[in-house]
Amino acid sequence: KAAPGDKTIIDAVHPAAEAFAAALDAGKSLAEAGKAAAEAAQAGLDSVTPLRNKVGRASWVGERTEGKVDPGCAVCVAVVKALNEA
Repeated sequence: KAAPGDKTIIDAVHPAAEAFAAALDAGKSLAEAGKAAAEAAQAGLDSVTPLRNKVGRASWVGERTEGKVDPGCAVCVAVVKALNEA
């Protein structure tokens, strides 16, 4: 039920996947595509951090989630970065 902008893991996964695919389509190397994915995932996390969680377990906390990092989104960023560094 989550969509980009709802402050969930989707906000990191979606831009990372799009950036990875776009880089590969542009003829970039796998390493360059991984770097683009990691940067896009981080940008997605940064863009939703000021927002309020709308979906998921954190949504019931309401306004107290504003300005806080979404844990699922942060884990996704960490995984994408780790995969890129491996």
